[in-house]
Amino acid sequence: MGWLRQHFMVVPRRASRDILCYHARAYLLYLLGCTIFCNSTGSHIHSSYLRLLEQLKPIYS
Repeated sequence: MGWLRQHFMVVPRRASRDILCYHARAYLLYLLGCTIFCNSTGSHIHSSYLRLLEQLKPIYS
């Protein structure tokens, strides 16, 4: 969880659509790991939950 915060907390200026999607997915994975799917340590989330976010598509054009 700390790695997600460290690498995706700040969105670069003028980021491409792909980079914005990566950051959005990382943020959602972080939220899932902190709330619904948290483990006893609160510092890990299983990578299988990334599949939940695979089909996430931007709503803007």
